[in-house]
Amino acid sequence: AHLPVKLILTGSSSLEFRAKTREPLTGRKREFRVYPFSFHEYVRAKSGPALMREIWNPKITDIEARELLRLLEDYLVYGGYPAVVLEKNLDERARLLEELFSSYLEKDVVGFARIDASSAFVDLVRLLAHQVGQIVNESNIANEADIHLPTLKNYLSILENTFVTYRVRPFYKNRRQEIIKSPKVFFLDNGLMN
Repeated sequence: AHLPVKLILTGSSSLEFRAKTREPLTGRKREFRVYPFSFHEYVRAKSGPALMREIWNPKITDIEARELLRLLEDYLVYGGYPAVVLEKNLDERARLLEELFSSYLEKDVVGFARIDASSAFVDLVRLLAHQVGQIVNESNIANEADIHLPTLKNYLSILENTFVTYRVRPFYKNRRQEIIKSPKVFFLDNGLMN
């Protein structure tokens, strides 16, 4: 049926919709992926266009360089989720990140993926955060998280599909080596990782 209805599903609601819908909606939907702020967007949100113009200026002043460094340090700690970026109070920022972690990861993702061992899943996320950017030895992580290897692979896939982490495969001229060698895992947002 061609109904004149458009639905906009975001965040948790899109996870729930996807879990409850058996219909693939191929050709009848559009997906938009909205990522956390990049550092460029972060600087624009925090300082406005004046400092943005100076980022690309090779003759940046010491004051501007110090301000950019301060913003970079802030971005690396708190990440780029808009609500966190726009919050001025540091305690409130930390509370927002805690809320994001608990509501999105501990409730929404766990519920969406029907994860029975939610504490093991959260422990895995914390383990990955402590070794971000390092080669992921799946067997070691499975042992440390006290989960079976197939379960770990499933959890890693869930974290990627819910935009929490992403894997970067090593570069080799031999494509087969790229596939077999262990990847590194990174978080899409530093604030969530921290």
